[in-house]
Amino acid sequence: EAKTNQEAADAEPSIAWEIMPAADHTDGTIAELKPATLCTCAKCGSTSLWEELFAIVEGKSFKSMNYTGPPWIHTLSNKKLWTNIEAKRKTDWSNFKDQDSFALIRDPKERIVSAWKSKVTCDTDKEIPDHRIFVPQLLNLVGPSSNITARTDKGFPCLDLSDYLAVLSQIHGQGREGLLNSHFLPQHLGCFKDVPPSMWTVVTTISGPN
Repeated sequence: EAKTNQEAADAEPSIAWEIMPAADHTDGTIAELKPATLCTCAKCGSTSLWEELFAIVEGKSFKSMNYTGPPWIHTLSNKKLWTNIEAKRKTDWSNFKDQDSFALIRDPKERIVSAWKSKVTCDTDKEIPDHRIFVPQLLNLVGPSSNITARTDKGFPCLDLSDYLAVLSQIHGQGREGLLNSHFLPQHLGCFKDVPPSMWTVVTTISGPN
């Protein structure tokens, strides 16, 4: 089963984007943009990164669009938003060394806690929309061998931090971490699944000087 889990994880498409100027771009400065590989993990500051990129390539702030998804700003291939660039998920890594590349990371401990707070926490009296999605997903992934169940006393399924961490630990112990949703997926299986950090032009945090 562990081999099957690994094969399933390996079959998942890369979360990295390859971008280049759109053929019909309307911004003269975009013509100078060279093909590049961009990547960020969920809960690493991805929204801030894409909003900054949007302002650069589209010449206006994302907030000025009054846009509501889906698809969200994270989908760089969404032509309703991204009109000046062409973007596709990175599948061909043979030219990676010839392109500039940028990866946004986050301290793993901070990221794990951030994902818990935004997706499955019980430390709230108001239901988070993702509660009913991610709590069952995590418990289904860990399987019946776990004796951990969701709390429902608040009217929605949730996990205390200790149970959440235990579930993640058990999933990792089963070798199934590659099947986790992107918000919980280890970073070495995200941006760095195909190419190690040492090969990227820039690897930084959202608060880093780069």
